[in-house]
Amino acid sequence: MSFYIDEQKQVVSEVILPEQFQGYPGVAHGGIVATILDETLARAVMYDDPDRFMFTGRLITRYRKPTPLGVPLHLVGKVIRDRGKIAECASFLFGPDGELCAEAEGLLLQVPQEITDQTDFGGMSWKVVPD
Repeated sequence: MSFYIDEQKQVVSEVILPEQFQGYPGVAHGGIVATILDETLARAVMYDDPDRFMFTGRLITRYRKPTPLGVPLHLVGKVIRDRGKIAECASFLFGPDGELCAEAEGLLLQVPQEITDQTDFGGMSWKVVPD
């Protein structure tokens, strides 16, 4: 997934889920839906600092309608409240018709300094890129 910033300072992404992520015929498995929602809301706190690493402490996912496979899906992630070491974010997954398929709220926690000091994130594709 590639992530971009829109004019509202939200993180956005487009994805097409292949059949290997099928739960039922033609429908994405709920686990992969939760995963891409989690990834999207986690990127929301990185929009102005690509070296800010946080992990999910809580994820609440709401499935609104089946998420189709093989078609363009639109994701939006935004920061609800940012307290520095803790942030609350939300993400939304829209189908090709613009209808909300699923949404998530997450509580993100700062990765401990001893972990970031021991890890080289430089070669990883963590950055949110300008649109």
